[in-house]
Formats: sequence, C-alpha cells, structure tokens
Amino acid sequence: MSRLSTRFDPGVLLWLLLLALLLGSGLHLLRAGVDWLPLLWLLPAAAMVLILQSQLRAQRHMLAQIDLVAREVAQGKCSRRLLGIPEAGVFQQICWNLNDMLDQLETCFREQRTVLAYAGEGKFFRPAQPVGLHGDFHEALVRAGESLAVIADNARNEQRNALLSRLGQINASS
Repeated sequence: MSRLSTRFDPGVLLWLLLLALLLGSGLHLLRAGVDWLPLLWLLPAAAMVLILQSQLRAQRHMLAQIDLVAREVAQGKCSRRLLGIPEAGVFQQICWNLNDMLDQLETCFREQRTVLAYAGEGKFFRPAQPVGLHGDFHEALVRAGESLAVIADNARNEQRNALLSRLGQINASS
C-alpha cells in the first residue's frame, strides 16, 4: 500500500467529493442561471456518500474488532471471537477464517493443557484428542500423544521396577 493511500481518510474524501459537486453546481447556477439539472445530480451523489459512509463505519468497526482480537492473541488470550460478521463483503471470509483459526488454537491448547495436567499427576488415561483439528494443530496433538505414551510407559516401567526391587528386598529379609 502506498504512503499516499494511508494519509487520507476515505470518509473525508467522500465528503470533499460531495462538497466539490455542490460547489460546481453552485457555480453553474451563478453562471448559467436557474437550471435544476446540475442540482439533480447532487441527490444521488449525496445518497451514495451517505451509503458509503455507513459502509466505512461498519468496516472500521470490524477492523477495530480484528485489531482487538489480534492484540489479545499476541498476549496469549485466545478466547475472544469476532462477532457481527457481515453476511457478504470483504470482511466476511476474513472474519470467519480468523474465528476458525482461533477455534483451532484454543482447542489445541486446551487439549495439551488437559493431558499434561493429568500426566503431571501421574494419570495417563486421557490421551490428546486431535479429532477436528487441522494441519499443524492436529500434528501437534498426535506428537504430544506419542510423547505422553512414552512417558506413560516409562512411568509403568519405573513402578514395576520399584515393585520388583521391593519384592527382592522382602525376599532377602525373609
């Protein structure tokens, strides 16, 4: 995007366009006398400016929501979602994709947090559930499950070895 495109507010430019049309029509009236044709052009132009202003307001609202969600994700918070997604337009697919991405992130993190919490307590009955996750999210949970399976096997082997060692001590003392 060029620097020029970021310097001017489109809403202000719309009002300036309408003002230029109004001034042009006024100058035409002064020069040519009363002629309603130039003034008739102002009505649809004013209507278009109002419609475009409304659309710009809605787009600014969506951009503010996207910015808020992005800032929260950057802070490690993945629970907020974009609301009031338009039924059509430039933001529809972007907003749905962002919400889907957040669903994937949140589910992946929640699954990892759950299985690791149980594993920290020595409970290995709850494997990670990668169902419904895509790509790297799915792969991360599959790999986490494999790693936890190895940890569970090691824990069982340690328990077995500890029991065998204790049995050996009991047999030796009898």
